[in-house]
This record gives sequence, C-alpha cells and structure tokens, in this order.
Amino acid sequence: MYVTDVADGIKLTPFSAGSGAQMNVARRLMKQRRDALRELSK
Repeated sequence: MYVTDVADGIKLTPFSAGSGAQMNVARRLMKQRRDALRELSK
C-alpha cells in the first residue's frame, strides 16, 4: 500500500504502476522454487 500526499489530504493506493511486473516475477520465482521455499519455511 502506498500513501501519497495530495492537496486535500492523503491518497491510498494498493500498488504502484511498476509493482505489477515485480509481482509477476515474484510469482514465477515462487512457482519455480516451491520446494526450496517450503523447506525454508519449516
């Protein structure tokens, strides 16, 4: 979540424009490394 100052207060946005691409990379990595991540979480 991002908080941005605007003229009449603050604006809350769920993500920035570039974070969608970052999340796609993260999802792909988590899918490829699922077993390793599961072991690390133990």
